[in-house]
Amino acid sequence: MVSSPLRAGTDPDRFQPRLDCAELAERLGVGGRPTLLTVARIVKANRYKGHDVVIRALPRILKSIPDLVYVIVGGGDDLGYLDSVSRKCGVRDKVIFAGCVPDAELPLLYNACDVFVMSSRQDRNCRGVLTEGFGLALLEASACGKPVIAGRSGGMPDAVQDEVSGLLVDSRDPNAVSDAVLRLLHEPGLADRLGKNGRRWVETEMNWGRAAGELYRALARLSRNAGQPSELFPDISEAR
Repeated sequence: MVSSPLRAGTDPDRFQPRLDCAELAERLGVGGRPTLLTVARIVKANRYKGHDVVIRALPRILKSIPDLVYVIVGGGDDLGYLDSVSRKCGVRDKVIFAGCVPDAELPLLYNACDVFVMSSRQDRNCRGVLTEGFGLALLEASACGKPVIAGRSGGMPDAVQDEVSGLLVDSRDPNAVSDAVLRLLHEPGLADRLGKNGRRWVETEMNWGRAAGELYRALARLSRNAGQPSELFPDISEAR
């Protein structure tokens, strides 16, 4: 269960399952192949997002599923680092750097994958602790009916119901990531159940209508506590 008092959401009308993504999948070169997907900025300051851990998990995954590919969507200044990691791991031909894609194609991207993975971890540097605040892309993938894998760090557990809409893993351990991927790809019934649960969760709770209602009620409480006129925030009985 999520613990944040003000939780984000996404749009279940925009992000939907069963969209026709055949043309996009063909363009990316993933048509008919088991596909992992990460959508996140690729910048040195954000290495905590964990692309490198997923890449390091690939050799073990590929021993069991040799035709699998890992699609990384996003741009930034750290592509050279991820390219180097993939070459050192001997999996460069299995990693597709798709770059930045038009916002309109995001729902199709999620539909084109089998599993969405975001192995964000907690890092520390001279600026302090760096970690994922929430992981909105996880909800977008869930809205598209996809099972998700996320690192058990920062705000990620607020975007994933462990063993219900996805799997939470040790985000520093490539073996933990590979175990989760293999489990989902070898157990299609489980993957389907998690994807459907995630879709239902977004439809009923983790959407912007509900988020707006929570924000409205929080502002109304602050207004009352500050002695502001009650008509500034009339009562609303429910919000989606």
